[in-house]
Order: sequence, then structure tokens, then C-alpha cells
Amino acid sequence: MTHVTFKQYGNNIKRTHEVTPVKLTSLLKSKKTYYLFFGFRGCPYCRNFSKTLAKFMKQSKTRPVYYVNIENFGSDLNPNSTMYKDLQNFIEKKVVLKTTPTIVAMKGNKMMRSFRDSRTSLKQLQNLNVKLIKSK
Repeated sequence: MTHVTFKQYGNNIKRTHEVTPVKLTSLLKSKKTYYLFFGFRGCPYCRNFSKTLAKFMKQSKTRPVYYVNIENFGSDLNPNSTMYKDLQNFIEKKVVLKTTPTIVAMKGNKMMRSFRDSRTSLKQLQNLNVKLIKSK
């Protein structure tokens, strides 16, 4: 694995849109096609994968990539709130987030496909993007 610094990681993911709990809730209620990238800068595997993600996002017709920074996502929510419980349920039961990086292709609240490995290739992401575009 090559070494990617925190600064390089930030640069690699600059085309993503970091989501708040409110924004993620809104996306899940939409009919849009998009990607969720679960990661954090302290994760060496996320930093390594960020190089592939940066190349992927530079291509035309790539669906938007929303960044769920798990270091602080939802830290401002009340754990007893409905939004907190709904998002926790989505992340634990639908995404089944166990490792980072995880990238999930979504259509509204429907998970189309996920990759849970820093070795996910650019080709795998490109093929998935073609399928997402066709599924409109």
C-alpha cells in the first residue's frame, strides 16, 4: 500500500460532497442516483482508495459522490432522535458498514451495489457507473 498523506487525501476527495445527517436523509428520500463514500482521513485504506476515487470523479457522467465522514458524522444529533435512529438503521442494516472504505451506489434509498475494499478498481467503478446511468 502506498502512503497517502492527510493533505493528499483531502485533495483526492475534494470533488465529493460531504454530507450532513439532514442532507443524507434528503438524498434517501429522493429518486436520484448517487454514490456514498464511507471513510475517514485517519484510515490508511481510505487514503489509499482516495487515489482511485479521484480518478473516477474526474470522468464525465460520473454520478455525484457524497462523503460520509464517519469520524464525526451525526455527532451533533441527539441519539434519541428519529433522524439518528433512522440513519443508524440505514448504515447498520442496509449498508452493513463494517469496514472502510466502503462505496455504495444508490438510487434514492435503494442500494444498487457496494464495494468494501481499498482494492476496488477504477474499472469496477466505471462499469458500475454505466449501469447506474442506464437505470434512470
